[in-house]
Amino acid sequence: MKDWQGNMRVKVCTISPYDSVRKAYEVMTARNIRHLLVTDAQKLCGVISDRDVLKATSTDEGGIFSFPKKTVDQIMMSDLKTCQYTADTETICEVMLANKIDCVPILDGDVIKGLITSTDLVRLLKQIDQGRNRKAFDVAIEEST
Repeated sequence: MKDWQGNMRVKVCTISPYDSVRKAYEVMTARNIRHLLVTDAQKLCGVISDRDVLKATSTDEGGIFSFPKKTVDQIMMSDLKTCQYTADTETICEVMLANKIDCVPILDGDVIKGLITSTDLVRLLKQIDQGRNRKAFDVAIEEST
């Protein structure tokens, strides 16, 4: 298992390109997530983020959202950057950094396996750091005894 695979969101939420922007917002809000994979007949065709949704909306003086009469396919990112399930952490990070994106769909051929986000990678970094700190603590204890 690759070190990132334990942090990857395996149960990804998907949405149809024909669904409304409002529905995308509602799904993200209900599930407390920032990205939805856009699929048509189980084929990945885009990604939509909370920022895409927010850019497409406006707010009134009371802060109430006004949703455009647009569908997901009109605001989604369709120039997809993906990685295969066999990719290592460095490759995934390079794709995200080079393209200034916060998530990468993970595929096995054309089959969606999951979604890795910047949050997942920060969680992985924290785990690695905690492991280093734990090892350093264990060495310090051994040296003092």
